Amino acid sequence: MTPLLLHPSQYPEAIRRELHDSLRSGTINHRFHYDSPRQTLRWLSLHEKHSPARHDRGVQKIYRTAAAHFAAGFGGRNVTVISLGCGGGHKDLDVLRALGSRGVRTTYAPADISAAMVTTAREHIRRGCHAPCAPGLVVSLTALDMKTLTQWIPSRHPRLFLCFGILPNFPPRELFGLFRTLCRPGDALMLGANLAPGTDFMGGMRRILPQYDNREMREWLCLFPRDHGLPLTPADIRFSISPCPAKTGLYRIDARARMTRGTTLTLDGEKFRYPRGRILNLFYSYRHQPSTLVTGLVRSGFTLPSTFIAPSGEEGVCLTVRSNSVLSI
Repeated sequence: MTPLLLHPSQYPEAIRRELHDSLRSGTINHRFHYDSPRQTLRWLSLHEKHSPARHDRGVQKIYRTAAAHFAAGFGGRNVTVISLGCGGGHKDLDVLRALGSRGVRTTYAPADISAAMVTTAREHIRRGCHAPCAPGLVVSLTALDMKTLTQWIPSRHPRLFLCFGILPNFPPRELFGLFRTLCRPGDALMLGANLAPGTDFMGGMRRILPQYDNREMREWLCLFPRDHGLPLTPADIRFSISPCPAKTGLYRIDARARMTRGTTLTLDGEKFRYPRGRILNLFYSYRHQPSTLVTGLVRSGFTLPSTFIAPSGEEGVCLTVRSNSVLSI
């Protein structure tokens, strides 16, 4: 079994600081919803039931189509496929299979904030296509830099970054800045995006709201608060559609909970007080439209992307290359 590498962002002191920040501010860092194997399994079950990527063949097809498009314009035979936020690895497997069918040899390198996710993705790839795997990296993606990336993946082969499912959980400018930092000129990026379907942005947001506002999602979001002594129930959680706080023109779905009774937690000697009526910000998920993706990528130094949109309009893939590329896609 290929080992897991642990980035300093996952050392106990770093996690303790982020945990205290979350409890102190009442805005929960998304990482803590994926922290334990139990949370990971519950999320995978939730994703299996409600994600269009698991049920919509039109969504599944766009990942294979984007991979075939990359392979057709790729001049080499070997490529290192780096998956940022690998999750369970289902979409990664579609891409690796599509590349393999075009004669491209791949080495798979998964990274995620959850060790359980990295392990799950590697096993999924191992069973599904037998692509060689580099050591998995457990890391907070915002802490990933070029030095760490080079130490983790020293291969001189061309690199294809897969970024599926992470776009909703980061402020847009922060994530596009991360892509600009990590990708060398010539690196390819395949960016999957959860979209608000249709031309009416708010109407599209209302259409996809049930993917979040459901029993399974509420139960998953309750795991972290209850594990830390906060007396929340699924019924306490409310979902809403809000404009992006940074005024980017995007919308996001917010999950918040109001404390129905007061409580005080003590952790590492620090007290965290939650009076009755206090609002906890548990989760958010940004949604894009194709035009906002294209604009964000081009402004971040990538070529004009090829875009592949599912017939439902709920999911899309952008395939692009860091400027000064030697690839033609």
